[in-house]
Amino acid sequence: MLPFARIVQYGNVAAPPVKIKKVVGGTNSAFILYDDGRLFGAGSNSNGELNIGNYTGWNGATPRWILSQSNVDNVWSGPFAYGVVTQIGTEFYYTGNAQARNLNSGTYYYSPSNLNLSTAIGTTDYTVLDVRVTLYSIHFLIRMSDGSTRIYGCGRGNKLGRNDSTGSTGSISLVQSTSVIGTNIVKIDSNMNAFYYLTASGDLYGTGVNVSNQLSTSAVSTIYLTYQLQRNNVVKTFSVGTDNYIAQSGIALYCRGNNSLNAISEITSATTIPTYSITSSGGSTLSSSSCQLVSSNYSSAFINYNQVAYAIGNIGGIFSSTVGRVSSYTNVLSSVTDFSNFSTSYNNAFWGNDDSWYMTTSTSGNGIVGVLQPNGTYKLPVNL
Repeated sequence: MLPFARIVQYGNVAAPPVKIKKVVGGTNSAFILYDDGRLFGAGSNSNGELNIGNYTGWNGATPRWILSQSNVDNVWSGPFAYGVVTQIGTEFYYTGNAQARNLNSGTYYYSPSNLNLSTAIGTTDYTVLDVRVTLYSIHFLIRMSDGSTRIYGCGRGNKLGRNDSTGSTGSISLVQSTSVIGTNIVKIDSNMNAFYYLTASGDLYGTGVNVSNQLSTSAVSTIYLTYQLQRNNVVKTFSVGTDNYIAQSGIALYCRGNNSLNAISEITSATTIPTYSITSSGGSTLSSSSCQLVSSNYSSAFINYNQVAYAIGNIGGIFSSTVGRVSSYTNVLSSVTDFSNFSTSYNNAFWGNDDSWYMTTSTSGNGIVGVLQPNGTYKLPVNL
């Protein structure tokens, strides 16, 4: 006989099995969203991101997952995030380091804080296409009912594209990025110092602090309005790493800014836009026209080449192996065949569907827990 509460909800039959809906990771934490609305978190709570109060000693000797929120419809974090954005119904909330909302260092949201997105937009008739979270900012990509796109953000002013030229101004509340009005935006991304967006015409723009010449080869240190990086229908897609961006055109992959993907130096600034070769595990060169840039994080990037994952950069930083740093895209994730849910945290990667989700390491993020598989990856728990 089934429990009475389950009979009331489902009748005298077993409930459908719970499935993983989405997995995201931040700098020091990761989150599993199940299709019943439960959100579990693991890793560090040093910024309050797990929604368990001011408890920074969470990990202890036995890392584990904990129920963070309930009734969640969607969740976003990111490789450079010290917090998490959740959607519950029509409302959006932020939990974590308060610098993402332009508050002082050392302040935190230990419980979900309403971002009041509908109030900022002035209507509820819109669709959220994407959310990007970093230590210093939160950005929403919005599609309005008339088909137009908008960007709303909060945090430090130099990443909001509002000509906040003093560098010290920003916004706690979500405000519209005025430099993108009238532009059809198809993708956004952000790292610690800069924010980027791609238009339907293939033009890539950025705004923020130009610490590694990723926004401009000139000596300008801060770009307060969006700066056109590549134009004339060049860029198909892009992703960001540590003060750099990787762009894919129809014929090549490019990286500009911090050279952490090039096996030379973590801090070298690349003022040109070099192309990168794609090699198989045997060393043969693959056609860049057959690849699709998928994602990147602190010092690694991933592509889909004929439904097989290739990676470049500090591979040893995300694998419990001796692969080490590689300077060309190499087949080290042959077990990945489904890229529809592929995502990255600071130094980890997640992928899968339904009840089969995996990550590259069990120790990234101060104690994220998974079960070791024969191929060296780690499987996430089906149901917690």
